[in-house]
Amino acid sequence: MKSPTVRAGRLLDAQLHLLDRQVLDRSGTPVTAVDDLELTDVPLGTDLAKVEPPVIENLLAGAVLGTRIFGGRTPDNRWHRIPWSVIAKLDVAISLEADADDFDVRWSERWVRDRIVARIPGVAMILSDLLGTEVREADGTAVGRVIDARFRLEGNTSPSRARLVGLIVSRGAVASYLGYERTAASRPVLLDKLLRALHRGSFLVLWQDIERIEEHQVLLRSGYERQSSVLDPDAQASSDR
Repeated sequence: MKSPTVRAGRLLDAQLHLLDRQVLDRSGTPVTAVDDLELTDVPLGTDLAKVEPPVIENLLAGAVLGTRIFGGRTPDNRWHRIPWSVIAKLDVAISLEADADDFDVRWSERWVRDRIVARIPGVAMILSDLLGTEVREADGTAVGRVIDARFRLEGNTSPSRARLVGLIVSRGAVASYLGYERTAASRPVLLDKLLRALHRGSFLVLWQDIERIEEHQVLLRSGYERQSSVLDPDAQASSDR
């Protein structure tokens, strides 16, 4: 049975709620941890005015230590893909409606061949391609870097699709990934003051305010609006009921 945690309306920040989470099969057996997310295709260098916000297609697990240390992109054939459609619950761990034995390389390659390659033109976007990317205004002014991506669960499918709402931008360091500046979670006083100083000015930029995504930068539309990056705990609670 699908959990209320995967019903429409809930907001998810990728770094805060998905990446590095342990994945469990239907019996509670650990399968892997989430290393990245695969999104539906976003054309690079193209005006996104008429492009639908991407949705999460797969959770990705693979050998990422080298690329995290030295940079670069993990080759596609090194990823193990877990389709979003088999998620049963999103909590401290991510629970699946599938058995651990289903998730081997041959199975994932078959799934990608049948469901992704045949259906999506071009190459699907990997979330890590966006994280850390410089963000610029229409006149070229740099306003920070992408530190996270926010998704909203939507639709009548089970689980609900996770569609991109926008990107969270900050001039701060990697401490932004802790997510304290976006939640009402209690935190040590000294850490609270440090994060407030580091991330003063962090904001959410909505998909409709993104003009285009290029290989090394995200360009915003003229007149874009900076939205609060804080997650509303009341809205989150009501969506989980």
